Parts: sequence; C-alpha cells; structure tokens
Amino acid sequence: MSTIAPDRDFFIIGCQRSGTTLLKLILECHRAVRCFDEHFGYQILANPSLRPPPTNGKQYTGFKTPRLTEQFLQKTFRDHDLSDFPNHYSAPHLLFIVRDVRDTIVSMFALRTGNGCWFERWGLPAITQKLKTDCTFSARYQAIWNFACASEEPLLAAAAVYWRYKSESLLEYRNDDIPIHLVRYEDLVGAPESELRLICNWLGVAWDSSLLTHGNHPHEGIFANGLTIGNTDPTLAIHDSSVRSWRKYFSRRQEQIVMQLAGPLHDELYPR
Repeated sequence: MSTIAPDRDFFIIGCQRSGTTLLKLILECHRAVRCFDEHFGYQILANPSLRPPPTNGKQYTGFKTPRLTEQFLQKTFRDHDLSDFPNHYSAPHLLFIVRDVRDTIVSMFALRTGNGCWFERWGLPAITQKLKTDCTFSARYQAIWNFACASEEPLLAAAAVYWRYKSESLLEYRNDDIPIHLVRYEDLVGAPESELRLICNWLGVAWDSSLLTHGNHPHEGIFANGLTIGNTDPTLAIHDSSVRSWRKYFSRRQEQIVMQLAGPLHDELYPR
C-alpha cells in the first residue's frame, strides 16, 4: 500500500449525504492535516492562486469535493452550477466514503433546502444536466434513468440512480489503479478508531487521538449559525444513530424500488 508523500493533496469524495462532511471534520483535527470544505475548496481548485499558505505542521491537504466524485479521470471538472475548470491531478489520492443507499436517500430527502429537499435542489439538476451534456454518461445511464422516471416512485428511484453513478466511479478508479482508500460510513461511526487508524496508515501519518474527539476542536468553514455545509453540527461526537434509519421511512415496496435501481455494487459493498 503506497502512502501519500508530504505536501501532496488528497480528496474526500463519495455520494453526497454519505458522510464526506463528517470525515472532513474528523481528519482536520489531525496535527498534520488541513482540510478545505466545498465552498472554498472548489474555488482553490479552479484558481490555485487563492490557496492559503501552508499551516505550520500541516503537510497534508484534503479537499472535500463530493460534487466531483465521478470526474477524476476527466480532464475538466464541471457541475451544474460550477464554472468548468481543469483537472491538474493525473494520479489523485482519493478517500472514497460509501453509505448504504437507503440511508443515503433518507438523508437526501430529510435535509430541507428552500421549498424542497436536498435531492430536488442539488441531485436532480446535476444528473439531468449530465444526461444532456455528457455522451459517455448518457450512454451508460440513460436507460436506467428512463426506467427510474417510469417508476411508481420516480423521485425515490432517481435518487437511487444518483447514488449509483456516484458510487460506481469507485470501480473505474480501481480499474485505473488510482490510489484510493474505501471507507464505509457504517464502519466509520461503528468502530471509529479502527477505521481512522487505517486512514492514517493510508495517508502515511502517525495516529492522532484527536481524531476521535472532533467535536471538541475548532474547524474551518463554519457558517454563522454554527453549522457546516449540509447543516452538520461540528460539535457532535461520532455516533451511529442514523445507521439503518431507512427502516423508519421506507415501505417494503419503496425499499424494493431503491434496491432494484442501486445496482450490483451495493450488494458487493453490503452483502445481504
């Protein structure tokens, strides 16, 4: 297993609402790691001159960029409301977090943004634009998308397709031998020290017990209301209360629809 050299960047990616924010909050507590959240990270990647000088002792820089999750083999990064900017990373180091598709969708629908849920505000516009503008993407997912739209639960099915295309990029990176470390959200919150020690080994940094107490540390990128992007409370300790929360919300039929659209990767990640 190769580790990341000092002064190298790494990326925290995965389908949105899968725990990328939690992972960012945890890792930036390490004495050798600095992390940028999305609202500033995308700006730095698009315009490197905006990058702040290194913080003393922070030799490793993480960018939380879930909107770019499936794009690291492309020459240009783009999203439905971001200006295009070049991808300068030929062999990016990717910290890829996955979460059960059912809990991910519950989180997508539970987070309210304006007059709708998170998926309606962010996920739906992103996937519809990709189908219109990315020929490779549409060739792979148009038929699945059409099937989802014809479902008796089209919004739920569409969210499952969103999780699927974000998560299936993991397979492409593995096939391309991209340096990647997989984290399951359920393992991170269920056995945090074990998972975080593995991440430290992958990064090539020593263990730091501060990773287990991120709620007690200051963080960058906190809004005036004390929350982060996605309304995450940075003062909360690591907890597993949301694992299998889908059981409170989905009927048996709704679960069947989601699992049908999630694809074979979900069964590989979460054997039944």
